[in-house]
Amino acid sequence: MSNQNVSVNSVTKSDSFSFDLSLGRGGFRLSAKADLPSSGITVILGESGSGKTTLLRCLAGLENDVSGGVQFETTNWLSKKSRIPTHHRRCGYVFQHAALFPHLDVKGNLEYARKRAKSSDFDRFAIVELTGIRDLMERDVESLSGGERQRVAMARALLSGAKILLLDEPFASLDVLSRDHLLSLVEQVAHQCKIPVLYVTHSLSEAVRLANHTVVLEKGKITQSGPPAKIFSSMELMSDLVDEPQSVIECVCQSIDEEDHIGTLSFNGGTFYIPNCQLAPGAQTRALIKARDISLALDAPRNISI
Repeated sequence: MSNQNVSVNSVTKSDSFSFDLSLGRGGFRLSAKADLPSSGITVILGESGSGKTTLLRCLAGLENDVSGGVQFETTNWLSKKSRIPTHHRRCGYVFQHAALFPHLDVKGNLEYARKRAKSSDFDRFAIVELTGIRDLMERDVESLSGGERQRVAMARALLSGAKILLLDEPFASLDVLSRDHLLSLVEQVAHQCKIPVLYVTHSLSEAVRLANHTVVLEKGKITQSGPPAKIFSSMELMSDLVDEPQSVIECVCQSIDEEDHIGTLSFNGGTFYIPNCQLAPGAQTRALIKARDISLALDAPRNISI
C-alpha cells in the first residue's frame, strides 16, 4: 500500500459536527444528541439493534421521517425549516457489503463517482494509490475479494466529493488479516485525507484501535460520548459491552528492537513487550488485555508452555 500523501484542497471547517435527532419506527425509537469533533475517527460503538446503522442513515439523509437538527461545518443539513437532500450532503457512505455497480469494472465505478461529484478535494491518482487498488482498475467487480471490494468502495466514496466518511461495519464479514489491513487503511485515510470518519462497529477491539472519539449507543440513546481514555476506563461500561473481563490501557511505544522487532510499550505502572511491532518510537497506542490471557505466578516460572 502506498504511503503517498494525498493532496487536499483548503477548506474552512467549524470545530464540531453536531446533531440532535429523533426517529420512531415500530417499537424502536432513536433519540440521539451529540457534539463530535470535525476531524479524526469517531467510533460509534454498541450492541446489535442499538441503532448504530439507523443513526448513520439519519446523518446521511437516508431516513425521511427523522426530525431534529444536523449541522456539519457551517451548514445545517437538517433543521425545522430545511432539509438538505442526501446527494448535497457530500457523505461518503461505505456499507457492510460494498454496493458497487456490477455492470462496471473498478475504473468505471470510480469514474461514475468522479463524474457525479460537483467537486472533490482529492486527486484520483492519489486516492487509487492510497487505497492500494491500482492493479485492480481493469478488473470486473464480481471477481474481487471482499477486502478488494471494500477498498474500491472506500476509494469511490472519497472520489464522490465526500467531506465526511460514514463507515457502517464495513469489514465485519472479512477474515482477520484482511480486516487488519483495512483498519490500517481507515487510519491512513483519516490522517492523510484530513477528513472526519464515523465508524460504526460492535467490536470493542476495533473501537480500541481506531477511536479518537467514542460514542456509545444503547437502545437508541447515546449513553457516552467522549475521549476513548475516559470511555474505556469505565468498568461499568466495559462490562456492558463485553462478556468477559478485560481492560484497555493507554501506552506509548518507547523503542523497537531492530533485530527481533519486539516493541517496548510503557504505561502508567509498567511495561509491555509485543512481537512484530509496527509502531514508531513515541507513537501512542492502546492495549486490550483480556483476563483469559493473563497468568499469575507465585514463584519464578520454569518449564511452562504459556
